[in-house]
Amino acid sequence: MTPEQITITVVGVLVGLALLVTAGWLMWREYQEEREMDEQTRIAAIEAELDAKATALRERMFEIAEALHAEGHDARKAMIRASFIASGKLPD
Repeated sequence: MTPEQITITVVGVLVGLALLVTAGWLMWREYQEEREMDEQTRIAAIEAELDAKATALRERMFEIAEALHAEGHDARKAMIRASFIASGKLPD
């Protein structure tokens, strides 16, 4: 082989290696981006589920608070009525 052929062969091998390294790097970067997107999608789904559960819990808390308020109101009315009956006096 002549020196020119050797040079052309070496340059060809180096260009081929550079192309392989570049292709490998691009594939790795795309894989990493896809994994990151999958992770972000998973996190968004978890956050949406947590938001829905928090909303449901908040609504249930208000329902319970309203029920307790109504029961307390009825209990106070019953105690007032019982105290009037016990005292023998009836309100006007």
